[in-house]
Amino acid sequence: MVDNLHLLTFPAENVIYIYEYLLSKNIQTIIDGGWAVDAVVGKQTRIHSDLDLIISIDKIDLVKSVLLEVGFFVNKEETEIPNRLVMVDEEKKLVIDFHLVEFSKDGSGIQKLTNGTYFYSKEGLSGFGKIFDKKVRCLSVGEQIRCRKEKNYSFKDYDRFRNGGINADLHDLNILEMYY
Repeated sequence: MVDNLHLLTFPAENVIYIYEYLLSKNIQTIIDGGWAVDAVVGKQTRIHSDLDLIISIDKIDLVKSVLLEVGFFVNKEETEIPNRLVMVDEEKKLVIDFHLVEFSKDGSGIQKLTNGTYFYSKEGLSGFGKIFDKKVRCLSVGEQIRCRKEKNYSFKDYDRFRNGGINADLHDLNILEMYY
């Protein structure tokens, strides 16, 4: 099992590979988390320990199946259905955190969290950015800011600190607010 998640890195080329691989398997994804920040900025602003992706909750079995084909397995300790599905490739030391969302006909979405429910706006789920000059779907800047504030991330959680003792969420909020 991959230990020390905060010491792992998820390189940009792997983000593009996973994003395009899932699209090729008819799995629509929206980049979330730190890589969504970098997508809207258009460049990498920090090291990322994982890749956060939003997917439709009804795609869980398909996601598991297609990622098992390329060396990933389900991390049962971190997976919390219906909130999230965490998959790991131990050989490459990659972690993907799928945020499971029930999409509405109007384009908005609902994620059931362990401590409540988060409502994504249609506009928030309609963002685009670039990673390695590849256009990708990601959360809009406004949705990313709201998400970090409303999901009540603790700015003191040890697992949120990165190189140099910098909290990833505070770093991301600072970057996002410059683009909002």
